[in-house]
Amino acid sequence: MDKTKRPAIIAVAVAALAAIAVGWFYESRTAVSHPILEIPSDIDYFLSDFQYKSMNADGDLDFEMQSPYLEHLTVANISLIDNPTMQIYREADDWQIESLSGRLFHEQNSLQLEENVVMQREGNNPLQVRSEVMLFELDLDLISTSKPIQIESNIAIINGSEAIFDLKKKIYKLKNTKAIYYRENS
Repeated sequence: MDKTKRPAIIAVAVAALAAIAVGWFYESRTAVSHPILEIPSDIDYFLSDFQYKSMNADGDLDFEMQSPYLEHLTVANISLIDNPTMQIYREADDWQIESLSGRLFHEQNSLQLEENVVMQREGNNPLQVRSEVMLFELDLDLISTSKPIQIESNIAIINGSEAIFDLKKKIYKLKNTKAIYYRENS
């Protein structure tokens, strides 16, 4: 190699390395930094915009639940649910339930609905039931509350201190009730 070309090649190599170093430095200074995602240590999963369907022993739709957000707490083995809505399907009457929050107790297979719980029976004899807390025991097909409850139908408003709704047997039990009945105009 010619001695006059050697300094030119070295100068080009040094310039190329300098250009790479300047480019790397510039890119690392202008890169978009993302905040570090904080993963809570007390949950093992969460679901967003989920829908859950449960079938009965005959393969028919038993109930379904929707929510914008659910998170499962590992230690307590419960799931916290935001704004759950449920549809419960029965032969005679379907039920629609809404609340602001809920807790799914996995070991007991029960769902506790909390804060402004509204339960509506659809069909020929509609009812609207309101309470602050209702517990749906899935295996027993029972909905109960130990908080004050109000039931409104086309013919009455009933207030009680507690209630149990046996959806399988279609038996509704109320405690300490006060009722106002509407008289039909003839």
